[in-house]
Amino acid sequence: MLLKLGATVKVAPFLRSQFIQLIDKQKSMKELFNTDMRLSEHFTLKEMLVSSKAANHKPEPIPNIPLKCHITALQNLVDRTLEPLRLHLGLPIQVNSGYRCEMVNKLVGGVPTSQHLKGEAADITIPRSSRPFAHGTDEQAARLIYIYAKEYADYDQLILEHSGTSWWVHISCKIDYLRNRHEKLMIENGRTKNLD
Repeated sequence: MLLKLGATVKVAPFLRSQFIQLIDKQKSMKELFNTDMRLSEHFTLKEMLVSSKAANHKPEPIPNIPLKCHITALQNLVDRTLEPLRLHLGLPIQVNSGYRCEMVNKLVGGVPTSQHLKGEAADITIPRSSRPFAHGTDEQAARLIYIYAKEYADYDQLILEHSGTSWWVHISCKIDYLRNRHEKLMIENGRTKNLD
């Protein structure tokens, strides 16, 4: 029920107290696991749950709390894609969006079949302060990640995305990684095309 209510983002006044009670219940669930848990040398669970839109949501932040199956999928994503990419790239990777609960996914305009909902996807970039001189723009950083990910990551989908001047890479890995499709795509202002 929480996900249906949150999906509309606006809550009817008579449902507000029920909505807040459900959010409080989800917040208390946070105590069941340690968000500072290391998934690898370079990635923590906390950074795989980050969502600025969820954190800044009004009237209350939306808790983006995964189930155990999502944490397992995130561990797989880190082990098979993000950590190998980070090691070969030799630069920090910033996760802009990893796991998304249904409320967060709807808030950011994600599709109902998004692998983010399963903990199987992350949108990534290189932090501006860590970018090599020749790759200072968002586009250059995203293209650099894309090149390295093609070579060193086991992925289901590798998508070079941009909207306006913002560029990032969406990378996913199925929990059943033997079924990864190794799709290479580009989404440019809402239009999808195959790459390579």
